[in-house]
Amino acid sequence: MTGQLSRIAETMHTHQESLMQQWADQQYALARSARSSRVEIESEGRQFLTRMIAAARNDTPVDLNAPAWEPVRELLNELSETRAKRGLSAQETAAFVFGLKKPLFAALRQDSGGDAQKLADDVLASSDMLDTLGLFTFEAFQKSREAIISRQQQELMELSTPVVRL
Repeated sequence: MTGQLSRIAETMHTHQESLMQQWADQQYALARSARSSRVEIESEGRQFLTRMIAAARNDTPVDLNAPAWEPVRELLNELSETRAKRGLSAQETAAFVFGLKKPLFAALRQDSGGDAQKLADDVLASSDMLDTLGLFTFEAFQKSREAIISRQQQELMELSTPVVRL
């Protein structure tokens, strides 16, 4: 797989504007019920895409504990926490990452030059990459949601504990 992630990163960089447009259109259609603005969706998408391109250019396997992928991990943690606080579901949160697949696969097909084997390899590698990131997002969302529930339980306990003046 040497060179494969960096090749995918170059495709993402080359087609960045069209990827963003297609991805943002899809995300906006899904997020209308969550009252997310188009500007917010595009901002989050650009940050994610920029960090993912930088990490993939290093051509290191997708290991979110590796230094190259740390900025991606941090952003996904932030997005998951923010979305949990806004009341979005884990599915809606993970769909942010998984939604990039369709536009990315189209860009990879464009850049394949008719080489079916190269296209198949790139689609598989990019799918693995996005699956790993999407599953991480799902886990991060769950942890954020559990922290919110725990904090709310603690606040309720504090409210329900009677205070007796001595």
